[in-house]
Amino acid sequence: MSMENIWRYSQPIDPETVRQTPSFTTLPVRVNTRQDVANAATTRALREWDAALQDGMAARALVSFSDLGNLGAFAYPEAEPEKLHILTYLTDMGMLHDDGYEAMDMDTARTEHRELGLLFDPNKPHQPSFNTRAPRIKKLVSQILLEATAIDRALAMYMFDMYNKGWLAVAGEAKEWHFNSVEEYQAYRRNDFGATALWAMTEFAVGIRLSDADRKLIKTVMEPIEKAVIWTNDYWSFDREYYEASVNGSRLVNLVEVIRRCENLSIDDAKARARELLIDTEQTYIRNKEELYANNPSMSLELKRWVEVVGAIVGGTHYWASSAPRHRTWAHEERNMTKSADELMLEIPEEHASSEESTTPDCFSVSSSSSQQTRETDPSDYESSSNQPLDVPKADNGPGSKQFSQPQRGGIEQNCEKQMESPQLFRGLLITFVGCLPKGFDCSPKRRGQPATHVLFGHSQAINSANYMFIQAVRATRSFHNPEAMDILLEELENLYLGQSWDLQWKYNLTCPSIDDYTNMIDNKTGGMFRLLLRLLQNEAGPGGGYGCDQAPGLSLLLDRLTTQFGRFFQIRDDYMNLRNSSYAQQKGCCEDLDEGKFSYPIVYCAAKYPDFKSPMTENISIKYAQPGLFSTIPDFWQMYGKRV
Repeated sequence: MSMENIWRYSQPIDPETVRQTPSFTTLPVRVNTRQDVANAATTRALREWDAALQDGMAARALVSFSDLGNLGAFAYPEAEPEKLHILTYLTDMGMLHDDGYEAMDMDTARTEHRELGLLFDPNKPHQPSFNTRAPRIKKLVSQILLEATAIDRALAMYMFDMYNKGWLAVAGEAKEWHFNSVEEYQAYRRNDFGATALWAMTEFAVGIRLSDADRKLIKTVMEPIEKAVIWTNDYWSFDREYYEASVNGSRLVNLVEVIRRCENLSIDDAKARARELLIDTEQTYIRNKEELYANNPSMSLELKRWVEVVGAIVGGTHYWASSAPRHRTWAHEERNMTKSADELMLEIPEEHASSEESTTPDCFSVSSSSSQQTRETDPSDYESSSNQPLDVPKADNGPGSKQFSQPQRGGIEQNCEKQMESPQLFRGLLITFVGCLPKGFDCSPKRRGQPATHVLFGHSQAINSANYMFIQAVRATRSFHNPEAMDILLEELENLYLGQSWDLQWKYNLTCPSIDDYTNMIDNKTGGMFRLLLRLLQNEAGPGGGYGCDQAPGLSLLLDRLTTQFGRFFQIRDDYMNLRNSSYAQQKGCCEDLDEGKFSYPIVYCAAKYPDFKSPMTENISIKYAQPGLFSTIPDFWQMYGKRV
């Protein structure tokens, strides 16, 4: 069979190029020659989604873009340019919809999914609800439908009918997600994945409408190829989905997880088994294809073209997924990262306290207790044992060293340093960084009973030193074995600043928050450091997360919940002791939190429980903040209402 008539819009990827990626597909990889069209469609989808929904999803979504090329160019290798644009746009819309769908609770997600399906069903007049995104999503998809019908009306209408019936109407409708076999899982996953919609889109792409006789003839080829395309997505998305399930408690419905549970395997062994299944399935497709051609020598060229194209779709999407940012860069939106994260502000160990003979680095260098010093590091050189110091000029370390010398909370890091030295060191730098900045932000004159850094050195030096130490922490992060540590660092710093922004807003607007809002603030601001350390330890431990998490996946979620409770306990205890404990008064000053104009937890609690307490307390906080130390009425208020609490 001549390949010249089969391939019209695509070109092959050199097998040697494919082998240089994590890809292990045994099928040929082809890519559409019009990458520019696919990229333009993705850009358009992001722009129009953002304009219509204004939910911030477009700014953080990981869709079809990748260094290897656009997913649309691999998923639709034989689509002519006009069709490639439409199909890539729909693919990206589907990913954006899925990202938002997964962030919802199941009932809300199902409601939106069903409503979107009803809006696309011309036989079921439906008054849209404006409580979901469905009407706005429909408006976007309707426009692309008009463009598709202008190209090929019959195939376009069939494609959108299958998009509705084969995906919107059935995805996520299962009541149970526990499967007793891979076959049982595949029967469910076919609908949830939207396989019917995918093949309808492929028919539109290549300009073929398969008859019932055609489908029956190529059934032995389509069964393995359908498994391969679904399982390929599962295999490469598993690490991201497992992480999200561990952190957010979301459901994990994935081939690897089904194999792990059904065959009682570790995660690594389950992934290896999934890899074997994928390769076997691809080989089954190849054998069945050859048998099909041998038994049907008069098969039409268009049907042969279909059989070859679906194989290229699996090979191409496998190649793309192996290196796609969507699967390898876990951009966890704020949606769930701040839902339960709250751990205490971790402390600097005693050996890092200020001492002239201490080996602790100043604010412009990083080293561990084993004297491993930071240096310029190539991103691929994580295993180097070089101890050469970073050759940069030393600067005045006053603000940074001052912050290192501050008394800190607890000693929980002593167990952590047995696991890994770098996070413990890097955490010390970050605590200095966040200790310098917040006190300057809220103009607090003291930290732990001592003059705050910005009071001694001025705001400019404090901010500059804190920012410099942030850079040092980022540099230290590059030395970790797992490069995803950088994403973890940035996500947790984002959470910290989010929590700090709420704290500042309440203070400067004299607004007493609700208990839920205050707790959410703790989960971001105070919890960031503890959560950061936990995630770094799990990240360095490998895909299973260490600590037995590979044998008990729920353990990771339990660790997250445990650290949340620790964080809330330490923050609320600190708030209470600040008002009532004499030793705290000696160390931090009497009612230091109130001198700083903060609404601490006891105040928030009493204001919620006794509304008549709220107005006079807010007034007294404003007076005490303006003239710190002048009044003693606030502890009196607390004592009076505290006895009733």
